[in-house]
Amino acid sequence: MTITASGIVTNFSSYTGYLDGNLSSAKFNTVSGIAINANGDLYIADYGNQKIRKITNLTANINYTGSPFCKTLSTPQPVTLMGSGVYSGGTFSSTTDLTLNSSTGAITPSTSTAGGYNITYTTSTNSGCVYTATTHVDITTSPTVSINYSGSPFCKSLVSAQPVTINGTNAYYGGTFSSTSGLSIDSLTGMINPSTSNAGTYTITYSTPASWGCSAVIATTQITITALSTANINYNGSPYCKSISTPQSVTLTGTGSYTTGTFSSNAGLTINTTTGAITPSTSTSGNYTATYTIPANGGCSAVLATSQIVILSVPTVSISADGTIATSISINNGNAVQLQLNGSLSATPNIQWTPSTSISSSSISNPIVYPNATTTYTASFTNSNGCQQSTSIIVNINPIPTIGNISLTSTNTTIGLFDTNLTVDVQLSNVTNLYSLYMKLKGNAA
Repeated sequence: MTITASGIVTNFSSYTGYLDGNLSSAKFNTVSGIAINANGDLYIADYGNQKIRKITNLTANINYTGSPFCKTLSTPQPVTLMGSGVYSGGTFSSTTDLTLNSSTGAITPSTSTAGGYNITYTTSTNSGCVYTATTHVDITTSPTVSINYSGSPFCKSLVSAQPVTINGTNAYYGGTFSSTSGLSIDSLTGMINPSTSNAGTYTITYSTPASWGCSAVIATTQITITALSTANINYNGSPYCKSISTPQSVTLTGTGSYTTGTFSSNAGLTINTTTGAITPSTSTSGNYTATYTIPANGGCSAVLATSQIVILSVPTVSISADGTIATSISINNGNAVQLQLNGSLSATPNIQWTPSTSISSSSISNPIVYPNATTTYTASFTNSNGCQQSTSIIVNINPIPTIGNISLTSTNTTIGLFDTNLTVDVQLSNVTNLYSLYMKLKGNAA
């Protein structure tokens, strides 16, 4: 029989006798009383059979304790089945996107589609009653995440915090940032501060917490903090005399990547753009600013260093020979000529004539020279700008002429003081300079 909530009683078995079974086959003989316990089990006093009969109430419950499940799980996840009565032996069912074993109830997350599912367990009693139990499970996809600092490398001159770009899928928010020592980083926002960090290369790690059945996800990226280069240039020899023809080097010092720059100057200075060396002799006299430029690098802007350079002019200088300015003169062998150095000399000119032979003094401005062969005399001295300067003159020597041999062929070898119309035959040989011969004969007593 069945008793409804309103107290209506109907028979559930109409067979007389004694037989245990389902509702369609069980037999009772004169029911004299009934009772029910907390589990819903029904106790019946079968008076005619002298028995207390029990009809067990069927209950069933299913549960997946691991839910939500991450799709990274490839092993089947079991169900927990509990109940009373004949609750086992049923079947499990859900939608087709969930990989579910209909007999054991085990699910396989890795081959299922992410989403929420209702799972139904269906079982029937030996009395022919059908009983169902349901539960809900979730299949979640593991988060994916990437982080990026688009400004890297960063210069230490940056005082503003630099943000991170974070991208991903599913529950990738809520993680924390960390890095090796030396980098100023906000663990919650991921912002870094280059100005308070040490120069170097760092690995930054972003860790998401375990969520929705999936374990923590880690993403990493690298950034570089570079120190702003410093540089200083100095031309220790400045001011330079324009008489210097050898390249003059620069002294370069600094920190960071300071050796990759180039040199430049305002027009008129001969400067090597790579080495910074200057050549005074091919430069125009004047004042110059040499600039050394380190190009922008490592996130840092270009760095400039300057130095002042002076190129001193060369005053006009000349040499006079016996009062006449010349670059070369000619004198007869055995003669002498006085030279005079003309120019703007320093207070202590330190004059030096070379060679120092056949000269009255090699350290004065107006020496007398008397070479016996053609000689180039060079005067080196300190000019009014304090620079070494020099100038030269060629002293050409005319050789002593060859007069030759004189012989008398006349029969008259004695000439009187008052003799006239006297002919004397003179024989000349090997004469090379008749003028010199004339001058020699002019003074001869003959």
